[in-house]
Amino acid sequence: MPHDYDYHFSRTNTRQTKRKKNKKWIFLLCGVAVSLVVVFFVILVFNQPAKDQPVASDESTETGANEKTETTSSKPEVPTKEETNQDTSEDSEAIADTADETDGANSQGGLELTEVESNEEIVKDAYTADWEPIGTSQEGSHQISWEQGSTDWQEMLQAAKIATGVALDEMNYLWVSGNGEQKVIATFSDRSITNHYRVYLSWVENEGWQPTRVDRLTENDQKHRFEAAKDDQQTNDSSANEDSPNVE
Repeated sequence: MPHDYDYHFSRTNTRQTKRKKNKKWIFLLCGVAVSLVVVFFVILVFNQPAKDQPVASDESTETGANEKTETTSSKPEVPTKEETNQDTSEDSEAIADTADETDGANSQGGLELTEVESNEEIVKDAYTADWEPIGTSQEGSHQISWEQGSTDWQEMLQAAKIATGVALDEMNYLWVSGNGEQKVIATFSDRSITNHYRVYLSWVENEGWQPTRVDRLTENDQKHRFEAAKDDQQTNDSSANEDSPNVE
């Protein structure tokens, strides 16, 4: 009987020991599980989305604004209605100016210019028009005057002005030569010495000088006369100085 009792006690003790060990493992596993849950929860708390942080939100807004600005600036510029109208107006004015220049080249003083042919290489173009005699204050039989400043000379140049549009005080390297009875040719350059003219004039009795034709030249073919006259003057001045007695 004691033997049986010891055996039963031993078995009971063993079972209790095993239960204690099992409880320990259960508590340990529960503790580990709780720790993992706590850690997981902490991770979730500290790893919330950046939108909850105001600073990150500001940076996100600035980045978005910058991206929007860059996208907007990369788009091609579309002209406004005002700019389009302004460009159209400028183009119209340019066309109008060109048309005015063309009309000016084909008309003068309200007269229609008619182009005439010329075989001279120096003549760029030539034209004529229905010019009227300019009138005159001279009386009696007319004689061509070559004296600069005379009434006939001034009226002659006035007729050349009407035919070319070049004022009398802007005529440079002016040379007037005879071209038959009561006819002359006035050759001159304008103030800029870039436009050169040859004007044909005829005298109409009691009515004055009348332009009959204008040649626009590539160069003033009478300019050499002034250069030769200048050289002769310099030569004469030099000779006069050599012939002068020396005064000590």
